Amino acid sequence: MSAAGAAAVISLGMSGSAMAQGENFHDYFWAALVVSGEVSEGTFSEDLDGFILESSVGLGDYAFFRARVDNYQFDDGIDIALDMQELGIGGHYPVVAGPVTLSPWGALSYERHSFGGEVFDGYSINLGLRARFLDGDLEAGLRLKTGEISDDDFDLDLDAWELMIAYRVIEKLDIVLNYNNVEYSEGSDSIDFDDIVGLGVRFRY
Repeated sequence: MSAAGAAAVISLGMSGSAMAQGENFHDYFWAALVVSGEVSEGTFSEDLDGFILESSVGLGDYAFFRARVDNYQFDDGIDIALDMQELGIGGHYPVVAGPVTLSPWGALSYERHSFGGEVFDGYSINLGLRARFLDGDLEAGLRLKTGEISDDDFDLDLDAWELMIAYRVIEKLDIVLNYNNVEYSEGSDSIDFDDIVGLGVRFRY
């Protein structure tokens, strides 16, 4: 390979790396209203509404801190709500793949959940993948969570997954649609928060 060819390859590689590191995946504040959802346990089920707040701050090129609150309430006015609070630290590695920039990521989080006057806490692991298209105007993401929370009497397994899609309407503002499912289980018993749909906005830092 000629010197000019080698220089071109090195230049392209450095450009791709710089682009990937420059992708601002984990600096944002997101707020959403829950427009539909359902909680079920055995034969009981009830519609939900509520809100979601999430923020993430990058720590250098590959690490970030994240915080999130999910608040779900029964539609019929029953004075019981699920309040999920999460604080975590994680890492990601953005990769440019042609016109798409991918960001696989993972985070370890402290969880504090309250429901019906009971408070549970513990830890979870989040694994996710985010992808940006159309010069960053369109983004899609998948998040998986597993963990365990407990109070003085019960140990609950916590499992959740979420899909999201975001579209940039102006330079620092996105419209975000997300779909979320959460399950608490102990043995064969479970409480499920299913088909939770949120619609909101995200501000990129």
